[in-house]
Amino acid sequence: MFDYHDAFSRNIGWVTEAEQEKLRNCRVAIGGLGGVGGVHLLTLARLGIGRFTIADFDVFEMANFNRQVGARMSTLKRPKIDVMAAELRDINADAELRCCPAGINTESLDDFLDGVDVYVDGLDFFCFRRTSDDVCRVRKERHSGGHRSPSRPGDRSSELCAWWDVLRGLLRMGR
Repeated sequence: MFDYHDAFSRNIGWVTEAEQEKLRNCRVAIGGLGGVGGVHLLTLARLGIGRFTIADFDVFEMANFNRQVGARMSTLKRPKIDVMAAELRDINADAELRCCPAGINTESLDDFLDGVDVYVDGLDFFCFRRTSDDVCRVRKERHSGGHRSPSRPGDRSSELCAWWDVLRGLLRMGR
């Protein structure tokens, strides 16, 4: 049987027990579950984030093997959202998950971001990135900044520093 506290107890020391509880109650939205979004989903799941909204309309192909964590022989032609949802559940069986198998677009973006604390952009559609950036700015969600690593303004030096900045932002929330 899954036990959240046991599963994520080794995070304590890096974060406090109170901060771990904040992470458990955060909602992170991830648009795109391929090479960027898939890695972020699994990393955030291992941090103990407890609520996710994920979107992807694509399937895994052989050409994804070199860079996408969900791509393997057993997942060929399977929807990325189904594969990555199962991966998430294997890490955190208690995670609350909203899935958007049709992906996101300008019409569905507000629903996709409903109740979200942080949006992580893993989209391949660069023309849509500007729209998602603008919506996040208006709604004041914390936004990871797309294929660039989430980071401090002006500092793109380290993925670890970037994730630490996102983590600190999540922990500062009033939840």
